[in-house]
Amino acid sequence: MPRLRIKISAQKGLELLQQHPALKDQEDDVVLKDTIQAAAWCQLQSFKDSVSLPEVIGMEGWEQMAASTQRKSHDGGDEEETWKPFQFSFRLHTDYELFCVEMMDRRNLKVFASFESNTSPPPRPPSPSPSPSPLPVPLPVTPAPHNSNVV
Repeated sequence: MPRLRIKISAQKGLELLQQHPALKDQEDDVVLKDTIQAAAWCQLQSFKDSVSLPEVIGMEGWEQMAASTQRKSHDGGDEEETWKPFQFSFRLHTDYELFCVEMMDRRNLKVFASFESNTSPPPRPPSPSPSPSPLPVPLPVTPAPHNSNVV
């Protein structure tokens, strides 16, 4: 299933942030509130590669609350599936690290983030010393034919 990319302007993100009912009612979900704040911050940043905002950002208010309720009432099913609508997905590990340091370490927000591990790591610099010669590969051992007539 392809990831849904939701693009909103920084201004729209800040408006949503200020108007969102989860920010007005302290009894509402902290994770939802923190996710909305983090998404607004992401809209103001220049990341090196693309970032997919959580699906919950593009949902209507009632859908957001339903996703929050489903996440909170998780009953032994697939926990990752209940967090998926709240997941920030980064293509580069450096962007992911920048986000995590700002959101989790500095701001103490409760957010869910990941980076795509299938992206290629940066090329390694050449080794200063020549690499050792490869070890010989052992040949496969073929078992002797089994003679069923021998007693």
